[in-house]
Amino acid sequence: MAKEKPDIDFDDDDAGFSEEDEEKRRRRSEGTKKQFNTLIRPGLEERLNAAAFWTDRSKADILDEALRQWLRQAEEERNESFEVLPPHEVEAS
Repeated sequence: MAKEKPDIDFDDDDAGFSEEDEEKRRRRSEGTKKQFNTLIRPGLEERLNAAAFWTDRSKADILDEALRQWLRQAEEERNESFEVLPPHEVEAS
């Protein structure tokens, strides 16, 4: 049987983190990740939220792991890596 999560009081606006702590976290993550926005089905979002809660992991961490697994499997199936093309400039007309 799964261990029950403790009751959480959501009345504290800052969740116990100071602005200094938040700034340190923000600076630490700058440059290490890129924001990626996408649409997902509502039921999938609900399951993702639940998984993040029950595993004490961030949704970003769960999605990062899932995407890495998918890419690894897809590259194995095609017997080659996906080629990352260099950036290019679009000339003004």
